[in-house]
Amino acid sequence: MRVGGSGHTGRDGGVTVARMAVVGGSVAGCAAAVAGTGAGYDVVVHERTERGFADRGFGIAVPPGLLDEWVKTRYLDPAMPFLPVTERAWLHVTDRGGERELWRQPMEVAVCNWYLLWRSLRARVERAEYRSGSRVDGVRRDGGTGGATILVNGEEHRYDLVVGADGHRSVVRSLVAPEAVPEYAGYALWRGCLPETALSPSIVREAERALVTVVFPGGHGIFYLMPATDGGRLLNWGVYMFPPAGTPYDPSAAYPPGADPGLAVRVKDVVRRHFPARWAQVVESCADSAIAVQPMLDLPLPRYAASGVVLAGDAGALTRPHTASGAVKAIEDARCLERALRTTASPDEALTRYDTERREEANRLTALGRRIGRAQVERTPDWDTMGPTDMSAWARTTLSGTAHYLYRDTDDERM
Repeated sequence: MRVGGSGHTGRDGGVTVARMAVVGGSVAGCAAAVAGTGAGYDVVVHERTERGFADRGFGIAVPPGLLDEWVKTRYLDPAMPFLPVTERAWLHVTDRGGERELWRQPMEVAVCNWYLLWRSLRARVERAEYRSGSRVDGVRRDGGTGGATILVNGEEHRYDLVVGADGHRSVVRSLVAPEAVPEYAGYALWRGCLPETALSPSIVREAERALVTVVFPGGHGIFYLMPATDGGRLLNWGVYMFPPAGTPYDPSAAYPPGADPGLAVRVKDVVRRHFPARWAQVVESCADSAIAVQPMLDLPLPRYAASGVVLAGDAGALTRPHTASGAVKAIEDARCLERALRTTASPDEALTRYDTERREEANRLTALGRRIGRAQVERTPDWDTMGPTDMSAWARTTLSGTAHYLYRDTDDERM
């Protein structure tokens, strides 16, 4: 093995600067790289894939005010496209086959395309070195000397700080919180999208008005428009439900599009029975090979940092996508890390501050994701008995005093 040195000559004319390794080059990794360079570190991003992330174009919801903050703090390009959403329509097909609108819930979010968000962040990493095809197989702390060493493609490299941004199967997490093991919630999220040109005008009009949620016993589906990479729009859909009984299913990893045609057939069968025909048709129009399946995992963490090592994004605590917070949490992790590194007296103090702030927030989101999952999938109410007042009270009980941008108070006491 070739061993990297503990210091080096920086790219800025011979000045020795602290080195940061970011393990993972997705949204969390690129955001962490922006944070590291902003705090004065010489940053290297190690991303194991070589093909990029163009196939991860699902939608994400961001509070509009926070999107503005990301632009002001140079994390995002102000030209990155998004679509505003101001309402959420909750629909239900009754036992007799009739359709009811249970609730029209006010909400205020900006819907972005995950890939376009990543691309905007990636463009901000120009001051860091981004290495594709750089697989990190191990990491260890360097005792009393501070920092950590990572094993990359058979070679050891030492850094003053290592940021684990390597997703839900993180290698780095095992060093910070080895006792933490993700817990499978028992159900999954089926995902797909269609170009606007493949949709009927009535579906487009309905989706332009609101994020549409269709509820049924044991799950629900969501539909919303988002920007496409070609300047047009896509309809993103997702269905939360339990996998079919007896189906081989490994919850330790997500199923990329086309990985299991049987699971794609299952979701189409469910929407055919429980969704209004026009929305079922959207799901049925997606090719089986274009449908992805993501297991729901929970993982609170006892710590977010150890000497010389921190966690970010899904390498940290895991929360279910009900909270729409994956990308939000990743970028806010990075911004907190940058503030801590820039404003504290020592690296150890910075990591202590980061650990406290981000661990508490991430574990709060994990708990919220569990409560939403119980209410909207695992223990769904009798939808036939629900009206706007019942839905508002049900949502408040689910939130249990926790504020979240997918739900907001109004003067008439709707969420």
